[in-house]
Amino acid sequence: MKYPLPVSAYTFNATAKTITFGGIVPAAIGNILHVTNVTRGVLYFQPQAGPQLTGAYSAGVLTLACSTAGHSSSDDLLIIYDDAATSLPLGAATAGNQQALIGLVDGLKGAANSIDSKLPALNSGNWPVAPNVSRGLGAVDSNTQRVTLAQDGPGVAALNNIDTKTPALKNGSVPTEPLGIPGVARQLTAGSASANTALTSTCRRISMRAVGADIRYLIGSSSQTASATSHLIAIGERLDVGVPATPNIAVIRNGSTNGTLEVTELI
Repeated sequence: MKYPLPVSAYTFNATAKTITFGGIVPAAIGNILHVTNVTRGVLYFQPQAGPQLTGAYSAGVLTLACSTAGHSSSDDLLIIYDDAATSLPLGAATAGNQQALIGLVDGLKGAANSIDSKLPALNSGNWPVAPNVSRGLGAVDSNTQRVTLAQDGPGVAALNNIDTKTPALKNGSVPTEPLGIPGVARQLTAGSASANTALTSTCRRISMRAVGADIRYLIGSSSQTASATSHLIAIGERLDVGVPATPNIAVIRNGSTNGTLEVTELI
C-alpha cells in the first residue's frame, strides 16, 4: 500500500542531503516512490523523472542526488512510501536467519489455508451458488431472450439497498481522489494587469494559495484574461481545483496591493 510517511518517521538533514528513516524503515530504495520539499515547493526524489531526481540508499538513510542548497532541515517533506515489498532476512545462513525464513514461509502457508476455509466451493472445484436466487420455471428462447427466476428473483430486490450505500455512484458522480503528487511549483505575481501563465500540458489538478493580497483568477485551455469579476481566492486561502487539457491560468490583484499566487501542479 502506498501512503505518505508522518513527520515522526524521518529526519531531514539539508546540509548533508540525507533523509534518515526511523520507526518505518524502507527495505530498499524501491519502497520510496517520491519526496518533495513542501515548504519550498521543490521536488527532491522521483527516479522516473531522471537521474537528477535519484539517490543512494543504505542502512535506512536516503542520500539525495539533487541540490538542497539554501534549504532548511526543518522544512516539511512529503514522502510517499510503498510497503508492498516484503523483505526476507538478510545476512549469513545462520540458524537464526534460517528460522526467520522458515517462519515467513509457514506464515504464507497459513494464509493460503485460511483462504481455502473461506472459499469451500472453489476449493472443491465447484462454482459457488448465490443463496437467495434460484432457477424458476421460465426458459430462454429466441422470442423472449429472458430468464425467469423464482418469482423473478425474490432476493434480487435487496440489491436496491446498494444505492443507499453508494450515493456518489447513484448520482452519476465520480469519487474524488484525495491525494495528488506535487509536480511543478509556480509563483504567479498578481498585479494591476492580468498576467497569463501556461501550466504543464499534462497537468489536470492544481493546489493554489494567495499570499499578500486577495487575487482574482481565471482558468481555461488557452490564454486567459482575468478581471475584477473573475473567481476570487482570498489572502491566505488555499484551493484545490481541476484544470482542463493544455491548462492556462491568468491572475490579477483584487485591490490596490500586489500579491502572489503560489501554485503547485498535482500529478
